[in-house]
Amino acid sequence: MAVERKPLNSFKMLVKVLKDNGVLLINGCDNSKAASKFIQHIDRAMTEKIKLILENSSFFSILSDGSQPRKTGSEKELVYVRIVKDGDPTYLCVALENIDEYGHATADNLKRAIDHVFLKKIGISKEDYTKKLVSCTADGASVNFGTYSGLLTQMSEDGREWLLKIHCVCHRVELAFGKVLTQIKEFNEVRQFMITMYYVCKKSGKFKRQIKVTGEAMDATVYNFPKVHGTRFVAHQKKGLEKLLHNWLIILTAIEDITANTQPSKVNPKLPGLKKKLLDFNFLWHCCLYKEILDVFAELSLSFERDQLMVSEIELNVEKASNHLNDILEASNEPESLIETIAGITLEEDPEVPD
Repeated sequence: MAVERKPLNSFKMLVKVLKDNGVLLINGCDNSKAASKFIQHIDRAMTEKIKLILENSSFFSILSDGSQPRKTGSEKELVYVRIVKDGDPTYLCVALENIDEYGHATADNLKRAIDHVFLKKIGISKEDYTKKLVSCTADGASVNFGTYSGLLTQMSEDGREWLLKIHCVCHRVELAFGKVLTQIKEFNEVRQFMITMYYVCKKSGKFKRQIKVTGEAMDATVYNFPKVHGTRFVAHQKKGLEKLLHNWLIILTAIEDITANTQPSKVNPKLPGLKKKLLDFNFLWHCCLYKEILDVFAELSLSFERDQLMVSEIELNVEKASNHLNDILEASNEPESLIETIAGITLEEDPEVPD
């Protein structure tokens, strides 16, 4: 229930279901107050287990990332540790710390929050926390990698001159893809088309209804067009392309119906431009090529999210993806310059980030 964030008053129903299935349970413990106590005990048991694991480990790494939910607006920092357990790399989630309790999300307050997690909440010794911490991983924001007072710089200067500071591989891959693909004219046109489609659907209820009606008439499933210009470049672009290619004929037919049955002065001025693109075979071809390339990128990105990922696999996976891209682009008969641009993606270390 805690993991799924279900309301504690559901606990009574869960207990009833278990009893009806013959499970023997303690009487009088089928209320939300008892559920809260159980969760607190589980939390303490897990914290003690994590403390024991860290104390028995020769070294560990910290991975952290921040988020700010729209609903609450509060800054949260998710903290993981990575250890070697029985010869395999293992991740443990140790905290989701509310940074608002420490003030603004500055490097100083992030360090205070992480220090508090390990020294107070988990309760390992200062010596273990200092000497066993060998690396820290975060995204490339200046609050983390600031040269003079960034979070990782402060962690290194706190008695850990050996600390390895790692810019998250998944984040670097995402930045590399976004930077390269938006420089290619054909793919940037596809991206701009999807952004226009998103806003036209968002602002025009009539057009959105027409697409739905057209889909029903064609006996086809219609997918709502998503926002494609968010922070997750590969995921958003891939999702947008999947919806666009699936709804291609539906959108084209809907635009033709609107332009044919509406006075020209009342037609959204963007619709004729969208129609022209949808009728362009070269544009369709580049949408499909873009989707195929993003599939390779998505597979590479997922390979970096595996718990058992070893350092030696990173360069190998990048090389495999690069070879796959070469095969796709050579088969597509695209210009040599485009092939070199995409296949030449590197994940070089970032330059120093100023505070």
